[in-house]
Amino acid sequence: MILYIFSATKKERMRLLRQYFYKELAVESELRSDGMPTSKVRGVKSITTPKHHRRIPGYWIAVEFCKNHQGAALLQRVRDQLPAHHLDGQVFFPKNELSGKELEKGWLQKYPFDGDRLEEVSRLFFQEIRSHLKEGRPGNALHGVLLILRMNPFFMRKYRRYYLLEDLAYAFDHAGNLGKVIRCFQLQAKIRPESPEPYLNISSFYIVNGMEDKAVQLLKKAVREYPDNPFLMSNLIIAMCNLGLYDAAVMILKKTLEKELKNGFYWKLLGDVFYEMEDNEAAIRCYKKAVREMDGEKSEELTADIHSGIAACYYEEEHYKKAMEHYQKVLAIYPEDHYTLISLAQLHFYKMQNSKEALKYTKRILEVLPENGYAHYHIGLIYMDLNLIDKARWHLYKARRMMPYYNPVHEAIQMLKKNIDFTTGRRLNNSRQGE
Repeated sequence: MILYIFSATKKERMRLLRQYFYKELAVESELRSDGMPTSKVRGVKSITTPKHHRRIPGYWIAVEFCKNHQGAALLQRVRDQLPAHHLDGQVFFPKNELSGKELEKGWLQKYPFDGDRLEEVSRLFFQEIRSHLKEGRPGNALHGVLLILRMNPFFMRKYRRYYLLEDLAYAFDHAGNLGKVIRCFQLQAKIRPESPEPYLNISSFYIVNGMEDKAVQLLKKAVREYPDNPFLMSNLIIAMCNLGLYDAAVMILKKTLEKELKNGFYWKLLGDVFYEMEDNEAAIRCYKKAVREMDGEKSEELTADIHSGIAACYYEEEHYKKAMEHYQKVLAIYPEDHYTLISLAQLHFYKMQNSKEALKYTKRILEVLPENGYAHYHIGLIYMDLNLIDKARWHLYKARRMMPYYNPVHEAIQMLKKNIDFTTGRRLNNSRQGE
């Protein structure tokens, strides 16, 4: 018979070991690692001190009693004298979501949040909170965070434990509980009032979920509080553009650039706004200013993003060769960027009527994303234009399997069956193989 006994602290476990098993034990390290008693204990076969039992964290004692009169008597004594909530099967660890009142009652009985035990108990309780989140009980985990904030207010600030609230927010987001998501980010902001990160998290959530008006309201306050944080400004501009507040966004950025004239990131944001306003010439000027200011910085991601923006503007203005020049600059930084590859493929195929060059870039897309249905559709059109009917058929049929509700794929297959070029409407020659 093995009995598992729970303790909330190492000191309490030591007390129980001395009380029932080893009266002369000085420190736990004197216990043998193989579970055998350091000195003979009547009625006991082995004793170990696991960190978890039934996935419940704790300072456990696992006692295997002998199958004799002495073992049965000692087992009965332990059971009679220890409170039930310390014994296996009765240790509070809810497997279902409970109300805050029920949880608090069980946890306060289980964990002594007081005196010199506070930090150790808080660490163990934090392990339990993480277990509830991992096992799909975010409601229990959130109630646990609220309790630990009340009992040990500064605990969550240490060792970045506050990141648990982000994990909780994602769990609630997955469950569709938007109110709890916001609650988690608000708690993070209270724990870290000196940091802009909680504002970034909650504003990003607002933007993703179509609540840009709330994001703008929050971010205007955050930008005033943290004027040097570019990411807060970026979220503010994105939210304003999503609401169609382009002129106001331009005004904010121009005012900011009066103080930050050499800030390439803000010039890039201004270019993004002008692009959204379909003022491509103004956007290109801002993007080029951003590139010049970025020369002294090593931000490959931002530089590539700026060149992608310039290329998109030139494409809209039908300056296709200039667009291709800037797309190539993106590929020089990120050779496998699928958005750039597909943009170049489309440019060559639809605008430059150069199917062979388009084929080259589309093949590279499939090397990176072999299961991309749109890439298979696109390469099917190119093969059709090159009169490689069997290859076109293979890719178009694969695209149809991957995107059964994408009508252009069905239209291309119908054209193929009629042996008609999808782009020109002219009848194709007989099928041939090779490239």
